[in-house]
Amino acid sequence: MPQEQLREQLARLHDELESTDAMDGEERGMLLQLMQDIHDALDRTSEPPPADSGDPADQLADRVSSAMARLEQEHPTVSFTLRRVVDLLGRMGI
Repeated sequence: MPQEQLREQLARLHDELESTDAMDGEERGMLLQLMQDIHDALDRTSEPPPADSGDPADQLADRVSSAMARLEQEHPTVSFTLRRVVDLLGRMGI
């Protein structure tokens, strides 16, 4: 169930990105890459992480939190959706 909710939030985030013109190319690219990385993490949830990579879940969570902080003032709707993504990732242990 959380995985379905996460995919719904990612779709919502994608729609928000498509509907806003106020976001610069760097921010948009950062979010698109982050969304792809989250999709990749969902696809790998059954695989163990590589031994030399550190904890990919921590790295992903840090990147999402950083993006959220960066976008909070200028793009509150996107930031809110990212916050929901973070909550869902945490519930899934990612």
